[in-house]
Amino acid sequence: MDSFEEEPRPVSEVMEWVDRLNTQIWHNRHKSREYWIDQGRIKIVSRAEWESTPIKNTGDMIIDEIWRGAVKAAKKAEKKLGTDNIGPYSDFEWGMISGKLSALRWTMGDDWDNLDT
Repeated sequence: MDSFEEEPRPVSEVMEWVDRLNTQIWHNRHKSREYWIDQGRIKIVSRAEWESTPIKNTGDMIIDEIWRGAVKAAKKAEKKLGTDNIGPYSDFEWGMISGKLSALRWTMGDDWDNLDT
């Protein structure tokens, strides 16, 4: 009788995909924030203005130096992934990307549904 066995993928290959999927999701979130900045719903502020604000982390402000770093990181992600791998994606495709990341992280010992980026 013939048998068929698949070899498990090396951890290095799994981690490469975890990194790739994580980068895709982070980039999408960055582009969403960029859209909301362009629409005026998120304001870029100085660190002094951020620190003088009594209620922080409401999602309607970002510190200018952090935003500049995020813009640089997005360009790096675009170069790393290539323009064919950064979206835009349909809701179905985002579901697949998120599901793949969750499953791969689970195989590496993380909790289900962890999509921290």
